[in-house]
Amino acid sequence: MHKLETRCSKRLVLQDESEHMKREIVASLLTEILFGLKESNKKTRNRAYEIIVEIGHACVDEDKGGNKENLYNFFNMV
Repeated sequence: MHKLETRCSKRLVLQDESEHMKREIVASLLTEILFGLKESNKKTRNRAYEIIVEIGHACVDEDKGGNKENLYNFFNMV
């Protein structure tokens, strides 16, 4: 799962991707990440939480095309 997370995080912050593409990537992985929060394994739960925080930071990072509306949309998806 770690390699997939790294690739996902890198794709989320690329400047040339459209907002729609970012939303599609997040939506496709969000279910699995949320299930990770319910895992009995502490490392898995912690990593799932870290991924959610990373996505939130990427959504609002203005240097990479983010804004508060993106963060609001992400919160609604969660």
